[in-house]
Amino acid sequence: MNFLKRSLLPVLVLTLAVTWSQTAEAASVAWRKNLKTAAAEAEKSGKSILIQFTAEWCGYCHKMLGETYTDDAVIKQVNESFIPVVLDADEHERLVEAIGISAFPTTVIIAPNLDVEAKIEGFHRPAGFAQRIEPYCRKQAAARVEVAIEPPAKPAAPSLKQPIRPATANLETTPSSSEPAAAPALLPQEPQTTKKPPVAFEGLCLVSLLNARHFKPGDKTITHEYHGVTLQFVSEEARREFIADPAKFWPLADGHCPVSTVKAEKDTAGDVRTVAVFRGHLVIFHSLQHRNEFSTRPGDYLQRLEQLQQARR
Repeated sequence: MNFLKRSLLPVLVLTLAVTWSQTAEAASVAWRKNLKTAAAEAEKSGKSILIQFTAEWCGYCHKMLGETYTDDAVIKQVNESFIPVVLDADEHERLVEAIGISAFPTTVIIAPNLDVEAKIEGFHRPAGFAQRIEPYCRKQAAARVEVAIEPPAKPAAPSLKQPIRPATANLETTPSSSEPAAAPALLPQEPQTTKKPPVAFEGLCLVSLLNARHFKPGDKTITHEYHGVTLQFVSEEARREFIADPAKFWPLADGHCPVSTVKAEKDTAGDVRTVAVFRGHLVIFHSLQHRNEFSTRPGDYLQRLEQLQQARR
């Protein structure tokens, strides 16, 4: 019997390996194979690393790669929330020992600061595995909403609740009929005698907000007109950086709150004091409550926002 097992094992492993190699092309988990590179990517993106430890001789390792990680729901979870890495345990014995892995397959989730957040041992079917990693996916989504530093105690503008003029027809605000129409920018309009568009975002420099997470008022003499408003910058260099790639610095939804917009609230205006950075883009919310709500499921809000924009085109 033992002889039979020893004889069939290489055949079984070879069969499973071939099966995995055939299905790997169809799978879309963006596996990395260099842990050092993945760690650098995790530090930059703020995502945790998901390491799948496998072994050539482990049948269930191949089964998990071939079945669990080819499931659409799992693929979406892993790619959106983690930097996925697949490692052969026999080639990384010191790492296996350091983490304390004693069974295969084992899935390890490591935070960007390299703290081990979770060890999930054994083979798991797609539905069960998706459920196991979901709490960490939610945590990742919330962690990637990076709040900018607190704004000055005395904001420069007397009003923060005036909506931003939409850059396109994609997003529209519906002011309350009982309230007077608000100005189209976060700062009061320029005198009627000038043709210059109103200053937006309280005159804060968008480049400083995104690059340095700093609430820095722009110089009134260093400006650029974009999407019907005037933007101020802290320096000529910052102005040139914006002009070179305006989409990089322009807030999501033209500065409207994505949560208020999706919920079809009457007032979708963003309050600069709630600004955050999500996936490299500035996002301005109607209130801190809206920002916290967004952080629990940002993917859902972005998907609904995109659907609304497409419907209005």
